[in-house]
Amino acid sequence: MPFKEDTSNAEKLRVELDEALMRLERAALDIRARSKRESGEAGGEAEDRMSRLESENKQLRQAVEKLKQQYEILEMENQELQERAESADRELDITLRQLDSLIEEETIH
Repeated sequence: MPFKEDTSNAEKLRVELDEALMRLERAALDIRARSKRESGEAGGEAEDRMSRLESENKQLRQAVEKLKQQYEILEMENQELQERAESADRELDITLRQLDSLIEEETIH
C-alpha cells in the first residue's frame, strides 16, 4: 500500500533529522573542547568562532523543528487520506454487492 510506504519514508526522514541534530550538537561540543585545548588561537577568536557555531546550530535547530512540524501535518493528512480511501473502498464494495444483487434479480425474472 503506498500510504504505508509514505509513512515509513516520513518516519525515516524524522529519524535522520534527529540524528543530524545530535551530530551537530556533538560537533559543537567537540569544537568547544578543542578550542579550549588549542593555545594557538586567541581567546577572543575562539569565542567568536563558538558564537558563530552556536548561531548556526540554533538556525539548524529551528529548521529541524519546522521540518518536524511539517512532517506531523503531513502525517495527519496522510492518516485522513487513508481513512477516506478505506471508506470509499467500503462504499464501493457495498455498491457492487447491490449491483450484483440487482443483476441477479433481473436475470431471474
